[in-house]
Amino acid sequence: MKLLIGWGLILIIIVNPLLCLGQERERVIIWQWQSVTLPPCPIIRNRDGKTTPTNLMALEVVNILVKKKSVALGQPFVADDDWMRNLKVRVRNISRQPIVHVWLHFSLPEAKNGEIITGFSLDYGKRVGAVVIEGEHKLALPGEEFELTRSEAEYERDSRWIAQWSGVTSISRVWFGQAVVGFEDKTVWGGWPRMRNILANPQCP
Repeated sequence: MKLLIGWGLILIIIVNPLLCLGQERERVIIWQWQSVTLPPCPIIRNRDGKTTPTNLMALEVVNILVKKKSVALGQPFVADDDWMRNLKVRVRNISRQPIVHVWLHFSLPEAKNGEIITGFSLDYGKRVGAVVIEGEHKLALPGEEFELTRSEAEYERDSRWIAQWSGVTSISRVWFGQAVVGFEDKTVWGGWPRMRNILANPQCP
């Protein structure tokens, strides 16, 4: 009996860490602009609601962090199933205007309902014509850096929706999508943000 108890304790000590490690596997965030049909050039929506193509850029992605560690686009990293809880994107205003609001979209190719892919967004600031999303955010001035993230409540809400929509609870691949930027003068920029240290940024004619 003592021998059996001893072996039981050894198995518990060995198996428990393995069960915990089982949640950790490779994840990757992919810069997807080259493999979609959306045009590479951004657009500006003027105050009258009309949209026009533009060569101007509004946003540069400086760093992507998961649990306070930098991750590189397209390079797999090891993380647990809850890795997107602490996803942060640090960006810089590279326009000539103060930014009021940023909406940054991510697609989840594994989270499908039929052929439709779901996703989530990171927001900063005050949407044009809407209320402040989460707390008070100051204007992001030209050249200024700031972070986009989700609150705990927003993460839990998004996770529940993704699970209900697709049945998927563990995400390994994330497609980094487009951005929408609202300026203080109520014009809106939409397009692919510039990626720092990425040579293959979208090129407009």
